Amino acid sequence: MNKKVILFFIILIFAFKTSFSQNLSPKAKIYVLTCSPGEELYQVFGHTAFFIQDSARHFFMVYHYGTFNFSDPNFYLNFIRGRLNYMLGLEYYIDFINEYTIDKRNVYMTELNLSYEKKNEIYKFLTWKSQPENRYYKYDFFMDNCATRVRGVIEKFYGDSLIYPQNYKIKKTYRQAITPYLRPMPWTRFGINLLLGLPADKKLDFRSAMFLPDYIDTVYSKSTLNINGKIEPVFKNRTTLINSNFKIGKKPIFNPTLTFWTLFIIMFFVSLWEFKHKKILKGIDFSMYFLLGIISFILLFMWFGTDHTPTKWNLNIIWAFPTHIWFAFVALKGKNKKLLKNYPFIFALIILILLISFPIFPQQYDIAMIPLFLIFSIRMLNSYYIYKK
Repeated sequence: MNKKVILFFIILIFAFKTSFSQNLSPKAKIYVLTCSPGEELYQVFGHTAFFIQDSARHFFMVYHYGTFNFSDPNFYLNFIRGRLNYMLGLEYYIDFINEYTIDKRNVYMTELNLSYEKKNEIYKFLTWKSQPENRYYKYDFFMDNCATRVRGVIEKFYGDSLIYPQNYKIKKTYRQAITPYLRPMPWTRFGINLLLGLPADKKLDFRSAMFLPDYIDTVYSKSTLNINGKIEPVFKNRTTLINSNFKIGKKPIFNPTLTFWTLFIIMFFVSLWEFKHKKILKGIDFSMYFLLGIISFILLFMWFGTDHTPTKWNLNIIWAFPTHIWFAFVALKGKNKKLLKNYPFIFALIILILLISFPIFPQQYDIAMIPLFLIFSIRMLNSYYIYKK
């Protein structure tokens, strides 16, 4: 490469860094951007970002956490194992808005109530964090995402002057808080509920609820500042940047609840036929046990083989345990009558206990699990009765 070209890029980089090291002008403002959910799974909970506007310096930049690079080595493996590096992204305001306009996602802008000194402190902090050597961090869906990082910056620079709304009650768990966002994706909702463990059923307070962008907007709209004894709002001058009438697609007709209730009706009549003729359709039980065994290994992998905090202590392992794969082949052979009688009976008791304790069980199940549990029950009890006779 020509030496003049290299020198040009060195000067350009130096000029770029120098421009970022300057102080903001007194006209500068810092906003929190709240973005509505999108259609993709990684967009479904919305997004939060900082927008620093300084018209005197012609500086219009968006700083947003929670971005990632699809081209990273072993992207999908690291994503599944919870070891993907997320980063603080830096983007021109016009590019950010154009992207959300194309996606038809609403964007709201709310100004932070800050002194000139605080604006410069936040600006320099975000600029420092956006550098390649500082921008990466370990993502956690509940504890460390784009919204909680915004909360962290606000708390860091407001300090003791920040007053949260003590009378603001949130009667939800993490699992319940994300459910409304997953309504257009019932199969995704079912899968997520299956993979989430006890950490997802922890009760939220006003601060922990801010793992969702909408709650950042809600809580700080109700929060105040104590500035030299004077109470002032944290948020001011809310503006709608994009107001799209676009709505995420409707729920599919064959959602998990309807599908599993339909399957329950079919299995009920199949089991009734087996009961009447004293026969077991071994292929059905083999498929059921084998699938439950596969699910158990997925749950164990998400618990012990990944760094995902929300998938730990998953009580679904009570009904989906690894021995089901072994018993699937026992059921297929149909020779060990004692085992074929006792194993389903014990499993049926576990399922019936789970059904009875459904409303008070410490881990909340997806509503679609009810027909599935009923399917397991009738298959197990039917098998127990026939092999007993």
